[in-house]
Amino acid sequence: MLALFLSVASQAQDLGSLHIADARLPLHRRFVLTVHNRARSDQDLGRYFQARTGAIGMTQLKGRLHVLTGYYFIDQRRVTSDPRDSWHRVFGGPIAFIPVGKHLMLESRTLYERFLSVPTGDFNRFRHRLWFDFPTSKLQPWAQVEGLVTRVPYPEGGAANRFTRRYSAGVGFNMPSSSRLRVGLEYRQNLAGPGTVNLVSIFEWRPTFAR
Repeated sequence: MLALFLSVASQAQDLGSLHIADARLPLHRRFVLTVHNRARSDQDLGRYFQARTGAIGMTQLKGRLHVLTGYYFIDQRRVTSDPRDSWHRVFGGPIAFIPVGKHLMLESRTLYERFLSVPTGDFNRFRHRLWFDFPTSKLQPWAQVEGLVTRVPYPEGGAANRFTRRYSAGVGFNMPSSSRLRVGLEYRQNLAGPGTVNLVSIFEWRPTFAR
C-alpha cells in the first residue's frame, strides 16, 4: 500500500491540505447522525480552496450492514478567478463494516451522489471506497483506496464519464472526551490533471449516549 501511494503521489502537481471535524451523535441504537465540516487549501498550502458543511445519517439495516444518506453545502473558490461558487450535494448508499482477524476492520462503502445548483451544470457521481483501520490498537494505522466515476456535463450538451482515484494513509490516536484524531497523507487525482497531495487531519467526537 505504501509503495502504491508513493508511486501515484509522485505524479501530483500541487500540495494542499484537507481538515475534517465530525461529531457522531448516536441518537438511537440503530441510527447515528454525523454533523460534518471540512476545509481544504491548495497552491502549496497558500490558498483557501473549498469548505463544506452538512449532515450524514447512518441507519443499521442488519448486523454490520448500514445505509448512509446525507447532504452537504459546498463553497469553493473558482479555479481561474477570485469569486467563489457554491452548490449542494445529496447522496446515499450502503456501507458495511467487516472485521478481519482480531484488530483489522474493513469498511466498504458505495455512494450515489447528485450535485445541484452547480454553475457549470448539475451532475451525478458514483464512488466506492475501501477503508482499512486498526481501531483497537494504541497506535491506529489506517489506509483507504477509492474509485470515482463522475458524469461530467459538456457546456454544449451531453456528458462523459470520467474515472478518478484517491489513496490515503496515516495513523490515529484516541483522545480524551470520547474523541479521536487521525493524521496522514492523501493523493487525490483531479478530473482535469494529475492531482494533489493533501496533508490530512480528521477529528471525530463520539459521545456514548443513545436511546
